Amino acid sequence: MSLAQKLEPHKRSVSDAAVHRARLGNAIGVQLERAALDDAYTIADADEIKEAARPENIWYAENLRNADDEFFDGYDSFSSPSNRLDPGYMARSSRQARKNIEKCMARIQPQAGELKMFVTLTMPTLIGFGFARTLDFFDDASTRFRQSKYFNDNVRGGTRAEEFTLGDKRCAEHRRLKTSPKSKICKNCELCRAFVWSFKSNGYHFHAHYLLWSKWLKWDELGAAWTRSLKASAKKFGVELNFNTSHGRAVVHVRHVTADGTGRDTITNADAIAEACKYITKGSDFEKLPDSELKEINCVLRGRRMIESLGEANTRKGSTSAEKDVVREVHNLDTQHTVESLPCPKRTLYRRNKRAIRSLREVGADMISAGRRAEWLELLETKYSERREYRKVQLAKRYPLATFHTLDGKVWSWESIRPAEKAAASSRVLLNPLAEKAAAWAAEAPSYMPAFLDWN
Repeated sequence: MSLAQKLEPHKRSVSDAAVHRARLGNAIGVQLERAALDDAYTIADADEIKEAARPENIWYAENLRNADDEFFDGYDSFSSPSNRLDPGYMARSSRQARKNIEKCMARIQPQAGELKMFVTLTMPTLIGFGFARTLDFFDDASTRFRQSKYFNDNVRGGTRAEEFTLGDKRCAEHRRLKTSPKSKICKNCELCRAFVWSFKSNGYHFHAHYLLWSKWLKWDELGAAWTRSLKASAKKFGVELNFNTSHGRAVVHVRHVTADGTGRDTITNADAIAEACKYITKGSDFEKLPDSELKEINCVLRGRRMIESLGEANTRKGSTSAEKDVVREVHNLDTQHTVESLPCPKRTLYRRNKRAIRSLREVGADMISAGRRAEWLELLETKYSERREYRKVQLAKRYPLATFHTLDGKVWSWESIRPAEKAAASSRVLLNPLAEKAAAWAAEAPSYMPAFLDWN
């Protein structure tokens, strides 16, 4: 048993968590492949998710040590595709989003009387709306809210993250059983076994988390402003919204971010960031979706930001060439939802250069379209194998006291890798950049090359 397990024995072991990730990733990949039909890009996505879920690609370790000299256990994937359906990528993007939120919030210079607030806005579940249309509705309402006078008068800046869950329109008695002390009775009841989720009868439920520097936001005024935005979007989309609340408004939650998080309606900064960047949805919810909906979600979420920066948090520090964009975006409380919307010239140039290098997904789609899927799978396995070998050495170097395991039963540590790494390092020859060209010249005309010239 590792030191971390001894200190916190109630926690689920990292080996169980790693196995759960592998099973979940494989299940999602198989379902997405079934939903793909003849779509080459979706098939390529499914193949990458399944490859990332293979036992040899998922590791867990004991006695890792962080910068504070604390030991912990952990698990992760050696490599994962940039796909929001992949469990490994969801965890990785969540970690990165937490860092980005801290950077964004640090850019804001709050004024006297302004506080850090954590706000959650929800919308009624839209029955009969598919994922893409529901998301369009939610985006439209969010844009109207951020452009409203109430929001601009009270908010200096912050970040936004979104999340969705699957609606559950089972009977009221069943829902009461789920939340009562007798919940064990309905865990495997007949209603549970017969229940099949469908957006036509259950719908999607979206909500957004805002971490803001703002004036004190009153719960009723915030709810009224958000409800007005939802009603305006409903009129545009031709939807009838029902607010099943005693006050007739949409449900909102407002919490003050404090150092200790004690007191009513308060939360710590770390907990607020963790809540905002938890996930786009639970991984297990993907398994409940019909195949057609899973395919649609895979297409819609590609390229979509996990977090958005608003107002002063949207200021970009860069070279002089981007200063105009910086000044223009300081007071912009409404941003676009996709990565492609970033207007910074340096980022535009970066994307243009990046597009010249084809992604593994694009290569796979072309090979699948050409009837060469077997070759694509071999290429995919080779690429992931190369990444695994590289990451093994990097992890062992970073955590020399840890013992690593993969789900296929292999074990390694820095002590086991070190001899081979030393031998590889001693065999490397650091050549002058001109050495290769000089060798070619010497082969063509050796009589013209001085014997004393050493290019190495």
